[in-house]
Amino acid sequence: MCVGLIACGAPGGGPGTDEGREALHAHVSRIEEEPGAPRWSWYAGGPDDAELNRVAHDRDGSIVALGNFEDFLTPRPGDTGGPITGTGQRSLLVARFSPEGRRLWTRVFNATSTESVTGEVFSSALALDGAGNIYIAGFHEGVLDFGHGPIPSGAFLVKLDCTGRPLWSTGLLGSGDLQFERLLVDEGELIAAGTVSGTVDLGGGPLTAPDRRGVLAKFTTGGALRWALLDPEGRDSYLGLAVDTDENLYVSGADAFPAPPFLLKVSPKGTILWSRSLVGATGELRDVAVCGDRVVIAGSIQGSFIFRGQTIPSPFGGVVAAYTRKGQERWAKIVGTNAHSVATDGRGGVVLGGNYRPGDDLGRGPEAGDPAGNNLYVAKFDYGDGALRWVRTFLSDGAFAIDLAVRKDGSSTAVGAFMSHVDLGEGRIDYPSSYDHPFILELAP
Repeated sequence: MCVGLIACGAPGGGPGTDEGREALHAHVSRIEEEPGAPRWSWYAGGPDDAELNRVAHDRDGSIVALGNFEDFLTPRPGDTGGPITGTGQRSLLVARFSPEGRRLWTRVFNATSTESVTGEVFSSALALDGAGNIYIAGFHEGVLDFGHGPIPSGAFLVKLDCTGRPLWSTGLLGSGDLQFERLLVDEGELIAAGTVSGTVDLGGGPLTAPDRRGVLAKFTTGGALRWALLDPEGRDSYLGLAVDTDENLYVSGADAFPAPPFLLKVSPKGTILWSRSLVGATGELRDVAVCGDRVVIAGSIQGSFIFRGQTIPSPFGGVVAAYTRKGQERWAKIVGTNAHSVATDGRGGVVLGGNYRPGDDLGRGPEAGDPAGNNLYVAKFDYGDGALRWVRTFLSDGAFAIDLAVRKDGSSTAVGAFMSHVDLGEGRIDYPSSYDHPFILELAP
């Protein structure tokens, strides 16, 4: 069991030393502590596309970020961890940061090319357990070896300890395609949600989807399969995953056009208890979170839908909506052009991240923004009635808050990517390319 930052791989000169304080002071810029104020940011540039697509908090408040890059990344000025080097092909990147923004360690995992395919690794899902162990799902081409034997092309699961050392890994083999979009750890079990087509083996024998459909699976934290559920109605993709205090699961997703996006409640044993959908709309619900009796969904839709007897118009936009744990409708809003991620803080706050264009209303009237691109927003709403608490906007020619994590004190961390420029609260950042660049943004409660 790993407790504290040093136990989880902080090098010498940790946050409690003079060297550590100087390093933090060199690259962490704090702004006045207003609600939602940016506390610090981390970013990196390189010659190819890169992104951070998942983030989670450890018990000590430290941050684990997951992503992908290719050749190399040069972190922002003041980062003391040095450059991040890959192979020139798509690589998996996982890194741990202190709550104050200091990069503690970075791990890179690559696949080896074969005669027929180029070695590439793509990360897709991340979860942490109470001991700080890290669970990652992804898929790859070529041969991937975390130290437990080669894994042929396909989907994989890997468990790392809190210093990034692989503990076990397994390939989810078969002739079909599998991608887990979300992982979570609850009561000593690992739950995964995603999409499958064709035949795969999750550890319990062949599992065949006659067409593309959502899949939900429960494993032990040692990687042994407990059960697997293929969507019985043929719904297309499972994209979001959350759990309540009774171990019931909530899955959000998308179906083939023109079917509406949906929310499912699933028992701890894998039985669907109820389903809800935004009838009249099309699109996808990318994420779901639970706070008390509220189940909150987020995504991007097109078309009006009925909610609590009212028509919610949406030519095209982001959506956030809340149900009770029994599936009763409570409130819904259209926010910006999309909503990528939602998380709750345990204090009645719902944090939403997404994109907007100039003139979009995020809850306080038309917003200013970069007219050339997708501007970034992070907003907090009240879980009970959806009232806006605060919103922060970040101008960019193309930035995406792909994932969010929120601590119990209400502070939040967003990860994603931006194109040639963005302002994350410390002034405009420019890169002379149109490639995607990874970022982390820390916000006050």
